[in-house]
Amino acid sequence: RPPALLPEQVPPKPSVFTRAADWLQQAARPSAPQPQAQQSMPALAPMGGTSTSSAAMRLPDEGGIAALPDVPGTHGNKPKRYAGKILKMAKEITPGSAPPEFEQAAKEAEASTGIPANLLLSLAAAESAYSADAVSPTGAKGPFQFIGSTGRQYGLVGEGFDDRNDVRKSAQAAAQYLKDLSAQFNGDIGLALMAYNQGPEAVRRAMSQQ
Repeated sequence: RPPALLPEQVPPKPSVFTRAADWLQQAARPSAPQPQAQQSMPALAPMGGTSTSSAAMRLPDEGGIAALPDVPGTHGNKPKRYAGKILKMAKEITPGSAPPEFEQAAKEAEASTGIPANLLLSLAAAESAYSADAVSPTGAKGPFQFIGSTGRQYGLVGEGFDDRNDVRKSAQAAAQYLKDLSAQFNGDIGLALMAYNQGPEAVRRAMSQQ
């Protein structure tokens, strides 16, 4: 039987963060070193603990992220760092640690696409700090920062409507987009995340130059 933890060793219980900034600060804290897995591409368990098609994805560990191609970023972005940050945050998400509306939307999107809810939550945190009203200088909108053309492709933008600010609809669209990008890159979600950030053509160009 393991010894009881001293009071100062007991980790704090996860709480519902009412402000996205608080959540991001929590996620940024360094976590304890994890034992090395035997496989180089460990699976990322869905937040709900259910089995989904996400098991087929290749989710890079730290070594796998370092091996990703160096994709030139725009507006100061560093796509490789972006992908690593999202994957790290996704592993640290626990039920109740994100706004309830986002958790529910992510779970629904996971059920229909197989993209893990915690990956979608970390994506929303990185893209918009959980703000449904976020707008970037380049015109990307909503919690998952869809540009107009991609929004139209995934049913968020059309004649007389723009649902990019809708948490539930944009989570579903982001999950489907990630699933499509992952399929383009042979199931490698690290490459898919960089493509989400900079576009698939930029990732392909960088891969062809390796």
